[in-house]
Amino acid sequence: MIIFFSFQLEMRKSVLYVANGVLLATMFFFCRVLIYPYMYWCYSRYANIPFLETPFKVPLFCNTFCFFLLSVQVYWFLIIMRGVLRFFHKPTNIPQMPVSKVNGENGLLHKNHGNSVSNNANEKMK
Repeated sequence: MIIFFSFQLEMRKSVLYVANGVLLATMFFFCRVLIYPYMYWCYSRYANIPFLETPFKVPLFCNTFCFFLLSVQVYWFLIIMRGVLRFFHKPTNIPQMPVSKVNGENGLLHKNHGNSVSNNANEKMK
């Protein structure tokens, strides 16, 4: 909710926006990524086995499912961290083309875009 209003009011440089982003990344890491090692640690304590032997004592289905879920959480955490790091590390001055000189859906400049058909038609008529 805070991000929505900050974004709509163009307050992306405010302390509240930055604090919310950092808090989101921190809480996501602790609650979504570190939960899996913690779960294996709790099981090792419950079963009285060493922590490093826990994955070998748990059924294969559980390990596979946990690995799949952990990989998805790590993927999203990396996306969140990329956004946080992009905010704190400003890009170097990269010259950008004015919008009027950019054409095409992907924003690339095509030299003969739009005029190639008419130029070819004019050349054939000569």
